[in-house]
Amino acid sequence: MSALGADVRAELPPTVVLDDASGRLFQGFAPKALGDMVLLDPLGAVVATGPDAASRLESTLAALRRDVRGRIDALQAAKDAGKVEAALTALLAIDLRPATEAASRYAAACPPALAPVVLATMLRAGRLDAVVDALGGADAKRRRVAIEVATAAPDPGLADALARAAARPKLPADEAYAALRALVRCAPTHPALESLAIELSKRAETPSRVRGLELLGQIATPGAKAHVLSVLRGDGGKVARSAAATALGAIGGADVPEILRKVAAEDRVPEVRAAAQKALDALGTK
Repeated sequence: MSALGADVRAELPPTVVLDDASGRLFQGFAPKALGDMVLLDPLGAVVATGPDAASRLESTLAALRRDVRGRIDALQAAKDAGKVEAALTALLAIDLRPATEAASRYAAACPPALAPVVLATMLRAGRLDAVVDALGGADAKRRRVAIEVATAAPDPGLADALARAAARPKLPADEAYAALRALVRCAPTHPALESLAIELSKRAETPSRVRGLELLGQIATPGAKAHVLSVLRGDGGKVARSAAATALGAIGGADVPEILRKVAAEDRVPEVRAAAQKALDALGTK
């Protein structure tokens, strides 16, 4: 049961103020415990009794509907980012289905130029569903905006959607990296992070490999460390191996200084030796 969208305390008499499918919210009610028609506010206080209760409720709901309609109209009329943010914030402040559904529809269909402010405003209001929907959508530009919003305002509730976004088939490397970077911020121990970062580090193009190794250095799981070591000790090219040395230094561990010291002294490639020495220096090891 709910009264104007708010939960009624369990110890109160039964009430039949209903949020039904039509959105009318009114059925009429007469709790036997009080004997007369009674209108309770969301906190359980009696605000009207007898015949006045029904008319009071109808009047209140009519005013709420007018308010919601006015805020929806204001949002639809807004053109610049500042006005859109203010209008959307005002609409989201009303916790009634017509308001929240209108906000969701607007977020899904807003002009691309307004998507950053719209998704950020939805996220601040706790409406993660709008960002999740954008992350899973077919519109690449909107997905990227959602990734940027998640990076700027990380929320653990976005983690699974970011993991799915990063795992999309044939995803451009830069988008995969951006999604994984946002995932690291939202949920640094997410179970999909390690495998997705390793997959990125195995791509053919060198920049993707470097970005994957950078992420593995941040994740710092045993599996991440094992893969970084395999790249460092392999023949994947000087850029990737240098990135692996840097990532290994970021991961750290009791055995890492000795490994890096050996690479810095003996590796055949000057760039890799330099990267290993720099990682050693960052660890404070000589």
